[in-house]
Amino acid sequence: MVKAIEVLRGLEILTKVYPDTDLSEEHDIIHAGELDGLSKRDKEGLLESGWFENEDFNCWSIFT
Repeated sequence: MVKAIEVLRGLEILTKVYPDTDLSEEHDIIHAGELDGLSKRDKEGLLESGWFENEDFNCWSIFT
């Protein structure tokens, strides 16, 4: 299970860069944003919060 703050931190980073980003979810995973266009610092913040680069969907994802 993921902590809500980790989801929120990731969404804050992604919506800063992609304010109109789409959000989708499946049974146990959330997808948002895109892989391109983020700074190294933003990527590190996402990774530290448990998000990962999902190349299958060209977005960032986090397991819930």
